[in-house]
Amino acid sequence: MPPRLAQPSRTRHSRRSRRERESTEPPENAGASELDYLPTLVVRFSDAPRTKKGLVFGSNPNCDVVLDIQGVSNVHFSLTFDDYNRPIIEDLGSLNGTQVTYNGDGEGVRSGFRWIVGGHEIPDEMESIIITVPDAVAFQIVVKRHDIRSPAYVGAVAQFKQGAATTEGRVR
Repeated sequence: MPPRLAQPSRTRHSRRSRRERESTEPPENAGASELDYLPTLVVRFSDAPRTKKGLVFGSNPNCDVVLDIQGVSNVHFSLTFDDYNRPIIEDLGSLNGTQVTYNGDGEGVRSGFRWIVGGHEIPDEMESIIITVPDAVAFQIVVKRHDIRSPAYVGAVAQFKQGAATTEGRVR
């Protein structure tokens, strides 16, 4: 999706003396976050992934999210849920690996690894969770808080984890 808000236009101000003063205008979008100015990908429970692997990111045209960027593996990583219904990022054995950092801290690039990105006190307290494919792409993930034990949430996660079972073999 395109950014929610357009970047404010920057105009050059003419030089004025100290006695002259231009009126101060209120900001165009006072409550806006810097994320509001960036392209976004919104994932909802109703966005069933194509496979049981979750929402798959990679360079393969059959991935749920195609990243046609050098350094991104055919099937690189997925956004899915663990056995406790917490959202996770899972590197799917990519060649270059994936890194997830929490407020700038991480353990480095890993392949075949899982990172919890929500539904747990540690990621829930973080201001910034960044997913990075080295030398290719990085983006911030923002996970909405949910009661991970509520029946509605558990049911939605179960449905999401099923994916579209009939297309399991499409993404390899």
